Amino acid sequence: MGEIDAAIQIMNGIDEPVFAWNDMLTPEIPIETLDGLLDAARDAVSREGHAYLRAQHAQEMLFFGGSEEQKFWAQETATALLQTEELDGARAVLIYSTLTRIGARLGDEEIQSMALEKMAETALNSRGFSEMITAGFEWYQSDLAP
Repeated sequence: MGEIDAAIQIMNGIDEPVFAWNDMLTPEIPIETLDGLLDAARDAVSREGHAYLRAQHAQEMLFFGGSEEQKFWAQETATALLQTEELDGARAVLIYSTLTRIGARLGDEEIQSMALEKMAETALNSRGFSEMITAGFEWYQSDLAP
């Protein structure tokens, strides 16, 4: 608990808390400690920022040789984000893109498909050029038919 409190104190008042928290959360952090840190981050960042942190950390765990426990955490996190969050802000397409890669890395077609669909819908609703390009690229890269 002391480590979590120290991390919270360090993060208080930082100008870009999402990026600071993202840099601080490394794959070496034990899962037991990670949940406490992410709970603390929830108070410092927006709902979408918190989803971004969770997705980015899950991806980092997988792409840097995650243990079975980390893979399970990444899968549970991706599933929870897809089932409970309706994202439509500036980072939404990026978050869904990250979740798409997590699903592909895990070989979990359900996560990958759900993330692709939400990403495409979000990109179309945003009408943003870069969001639509990102969504199209992810569809093209996937083995799943649109």
